[in-house]
Amino acid sequence: MSLLTLPTEIVYRILDHLSIYSTLISLRRVCKRLHTITDTYDRYELDLSSIPESKIKLIASIIRPENIISLILTQNTSRKTIFDLFFLHFKIHEFPQLRSLTLSGVTANDLNRILQALATCRLSSLSIHICEKWNHEIGSFAKSLVTRFDLRKLILKYSKELIGNISWPYNCNLNYLSLEKCTYSQYQLILGNLPYLKTLIIRDCIIRDHNEMIVTFYSHLSSLTINDCHLSVNDIEFLLAQTPSLVYLKLGSRREVFDSIFDGSSWEKFIIANISSLKKFEFLFSYTLKNNNAMPNINSHIDSFRTPFWLNEKRWFVICDYNMQQKIINLYTTPICISKTDYLSQSLVYSFSHFVTIRWAVLPMNTSHLPILSWTDGLFDINDIEIITQLDLRHNHVGVLGAEYLAVGLRYNKTLQQLNLALNQLGDEGAQQIANLLQNSTVL
Repeated sequence: MSLLTLPTEIVYRILDHLSIYSTLISLRRVCKRLHTITDTYDRYELDLSSIPESKIKLIASIIRPENIISLILTQNTSRKTIFDLFFLHFKIHEFPQLRSLTLSGVTANDLNRILQALATCRLSSLSIHICEKWNHEIGSFAKSLVTRFDLRKLILKYSKELIGNISWPYNCNLNYLSLEKCTYSQYQLILGNLPYLKTLIIRDCIIRDHNEMIVTFYSHLSSLTINDCHLSVNDIEFLLAQTPSLVYLKLGSRREVFDSIFDGSSWEKFIIANISSLKKFEFLFSYTLKNNNAMPNINSHIDSFRTPFWLNEKRWFVICDYNMQQKIINLYTTPICISKTDYLSQSLVYSFSHFVTIRWAVLPMNTSHLPILSWTDGLFDINDIEIITQLDLRHNHVGVLGAEYLAVGLRYNKTLQQLNLALNQLGDEGAQQIANLLQNSTVL
């Protein structure tokens, strides 16, 4: 059986995974049958920014607007405004089957123009990134955003002011919502007015007045993500205890203190008592040592994640990295739950640098509790790094514990030849750790 003899529905499934450019410019020209199939295929996803500008007019002349179910318009500064190109070559009111719309870098004028043309469409998914500052026109649009369409999914990026102006009608059908920062009162309003909401993604929740914190349970929410959380541990626990039916939780947080958020035992007790239905827990917690801070005992903290609860019952495995040059401790679930484009990782990653990192891993097949040495860009592994023969850690507040971790991490070193640990307050015990390392090393 060849592509030319496959049942049409199977060919449709293949088209689901091809770009619209490949389908209409290449595949469509193979034979009459594929020409016909590409004409009748009715679930095209049109991403205009993925199409060469010189080919947009051709694509517009080939594709049938009634076969487009998803439209993505992303403004790229290296080309003409994508919205002008779209209005030039397409008539958006001819998209009757459009169900998903993504607008990135859109102005208030273009946004209003597009949504007015789609007034009769049955949009179920809408993603908006407004590039302009807040104004009255955007405010008027925001108030009726949810009621204008019968949305199931709504994503609002870089929209702090927008969130506060949206009317959240009670009993609307929204089940997926992604926002920027919101206040605790907005958080309560959203969960209280959206009984069908299953997934909520926010960058942070701001609690200004603890007197407004009223215990209310929202049992309909099953998935919660807070990407850059600045709440205290007590406030995090208060927030999570209100959503007892969570099955998925993702937290990203840069901490001002090395608190109990890094303690597996505390999390274990809280989860069992408050969100026992949790199936998947992903997190990244980061802490930067201040110059006068003592190095915490990472061994004892990482051991708290080696219990049967973490390893056998939940099978949530964690890694702890200590970046010695930057003095940053990162504790995260594996595989790491954020990408290089995420807001939190951008504050931790140094793209053109490499750092010596002491790593503790709590993995299912890892029987050794000793740390190893890795190279990272501040967060992500660097695998193609050139061989490092010199390492300067002067004045890095390594201390006794840091010297112990470094000595263990370098126990299998075969490349590092020079190590500078001056002005690090190693003490007698730390100096002895390094002396033992040097005694057993053939290269350092």
